[in-house]
Amino acid sequence: MTRRIAFVLACVAIASCAPAEDVAVLESNVSAAVRRERATLIRDTARAAGITNGLLVAMLAEEETYLSHCASEFPACPGPGTADCGGRAVISGGGDGPCSVNQGGLGMFQIDDGTEAQTVAAHGDRVLTLQGNTQVAIERIIQKTIASRYLDGITTRQQAIDAINAIRIDDARWDPWIRTLVRYWNGCPESGRCWGNRYPKYDTAARTLYREFGHDFWYGEEPMMPPPAGGGWLASPIEGPRVTSYVSNRRGTGWARYDCTALTRANHRGTDFGVAVGTPVHAAAAGTVIRSTTGCPANGSMSSTCGGGFGNHVIILHDGGFATLYAHFSPGGGQVRNGARVECGDVIGNSGNSGRSSGPHLHFEVRANVRDVSTYFASSATTLDPWGGMCSSQTETLWIGGQPMRSCTASERDDAVVTRATHSGEVRGSAGARITQTFTWRNTGTTTWTSEGYVMRHAGGAFGTPREVMLPAGTMVEPGRTIELRVDVTVPEAEGLHTGRWRMARVGGSHFGREGTLAVRVSGAPRACNSSTLRRTVPDGECVQVSYPGCGASSCAWYRCSDGSWLCTEETDCMGEMHENASCGEMPSNDGGVSMGDAGMCTGGGQPLNSMCETTDDCCEGLECGTSGDGTRECCHPREDRCARHSDCCGSMLCVAGHCACAPVNQLCLNDSECCDGLACIAGACRDVSSCTREAESCGSRSECCYPLQCGAESVGGGNTCCISGGNRCELDDDCCGEMQCVSGRCAYRREGESCANPLDCYGALICRDGTCQF
Repeated sequence: MTRRIAFVLACVAIASCAPAEDVAVLESNVSAAVRRERATLIRDTARAAGITNGLLVAMLAEEETYLSHCASEFPACPGPGTADCGGRAVISGGGDGPCSVNQGGLGMFQIDDGTEAQTVAAHGDRVLTLQGNTQVAIERIIQKTIASRYLDGITTRQQAIDAINAIRIDDARWDPWIRTLVRYWNGCPESGRCWGNRYPKYDTAARTLYREFGHDFWYGEEPMMPPPAGGGWLASPIEGPRVTSYVSNRRGTGWARYDCTALTRANHRGTDFGVAVGTPVHAAAAGTVIRSTTGCPANGSMSSTCGGGFGNHVIILHDGGFATLYAHFSPGGGQVRNGARVECGDVIGNSGNSGRSSGPHLHFEVRANVRDVSTYFASSATTLDPWGGMCSSQTETLWIGGQPMRSCTASERDDAVVTRATHSGEVRGSAGARITQTFTWRNTGTTTWTSEGYVMRHAGGAFGTPREVMLPAGTMVEPGRTIELRVDVTVPEAEGLHTGRWRMARVGGSHFGREGTLAVRVSGAPRACNSSTLRRTVPDGECVQVSYPGCGASSCAWYRCSDGSWLCTEETDCMGEMHENASCGEMPSNDGGVSMGDAGMCTGGGQPLNSMCETTDDCCEGLECGTSGDGTRECCHPREDRCARHSDCCGSMLCVAGHCACAPVNQLCLNDSECCDGLACIAGACRDVSSCTREAESCGSRSECCYPLQCGAESVGGGNTCCISGGNRCELDDDCCGEMQCVSGRCAYRREGESCANPLDCYGALICRDGTCQF
């Protein structure tokens, strides 16, 4: 498969990397078979990291390189060799200068930490492999999801993963997701060509991958999802139903019905009921008719396309974004009109054999994430199996009473599921320490929980005290609603893993529903916590203040070091202030240390590292308010300060050996002060000026000018001074040679439709194709 694309250098890690524009039209020759192999690798690697929505990861590789990884597949600069390319070179982005400077993103995801050597030093040789490149990309995607100001309420790694897993094409978070990629992955400001160029390409990339590999490839093994509000909510659409075909659910490489038994047909998105022609069909739940298609003949066939293959059919939209479809109705009177409001049990038509059908039956579907007719058939809609089971779209049944029955009244049933826990994985604790676990319970039954009748009860394992947690006085949790209940436990003295279990229960009665757990590992003496931002080790038990973008105050909460991990504390624990809108949960950690969360730690008020700022006074103590490559001002570390990554340092400085250092030759820069001694910032990069002429200085030939300047006498418009040539970085129109102008930070002079000789002749996002500048 050959793809004609405009290659763009990715600015993944360096905050100082200015937004790139298209610079050339190149060819990708990755075959369809190899594309599937790489899409599968991305999907499976993402699942290993807890991300079940691999499409949102793969869309980055599709946009960056069209799933290319080796230089032989994509004519960019050649990077270091790797076994995954037969010992030959991986792709290396060439947008930061000529290939000889060895600077640009590496591999399928264009991972970029400066020069090629710096990127390899930061991640090891694994960044050159397909899987390692993907793993690094996944971690960065999670980090940037946490940092995003477009996705609200995400402060922990698990919250980021949960958000990524929930996003679908065209749903409410689709636009914020693309904005997150353009701003935080590529560093594009919202105004300018970079933003307008990148945004539609990400959207196109996702849709291309979805169409190419299909829904079941990306979502065929999605995690079990809870049923809609109130547990079972569907009545049978017919009297005395006889099922002839169930919903097909992906199971490994094959198909299975809800109880994991084999199917006779694949990719069937509905339930077929065998009924005689003219049998009344009832609405399975209350809602509004959003489509009522008529006019198809009574006798259909397997080749019929009438009604899109559904024949005469009806679609009903229900509360919560759920919808049901009823297909193959008989023609004639009795079919409900479009726009009608129906109640559960209302007759909406008569069964038949219209459309693509081999015999009389009712085809019945249930879908989620639906707003209207167009979204019912969109890729963002999710097919649900009304039966619950290990191979179903969810474990709980959607049928009232557990099986299809004509009654619209639910029998009384207690059920519950944990939708979130403060500590969703294993945590470390020291003997005698106190740990708080908060569970968010959803009522998935048909009864209402009250403070007098229901409790959260210890169901086995460690931490048997307290045995029960009461619901707050006056509480009423209706079906579909949630409640947060917490338990405070004391860590045992014995080393090892201690796991406690809790379930909801009736007062004086038995447990019901799913269980919530807390797993605590006790090992030796408590460990201290490392903080690169505070530049010291924080002893076990010591507290620090934490702030983060969007929390609404300079110091939003307190965190305490607990055996190498940061725990959000109560106000009385650290004697500090915890604001009402603070997101109080477990900080993201890596091997017991602190990663992204550590960037928000302050010894006093102020915004944390990489937060937007106007002056240094806005930032945490020790940070400065500096300008990044895309022109935004962010809190950052000054020269010689300790750092963990390039983006921690102000301007275009690099994080070298753990300290912010000056920019070396050929490194991007904003001004001369960022460059090391003997270098100057020319056309956006540090250059050696000891034996060449700088811009605006007199020249006799191009060879006298510092690279990449050229002598004005040789440029369009004439002149006799060194000036910035086409495609290179600039600040003012006067920086550019001849008639060229500074457009989106680069010198260019040809407009759309004008003639050109090379890609750098054209304005911003235009590219030179067939001798003219084109979008």
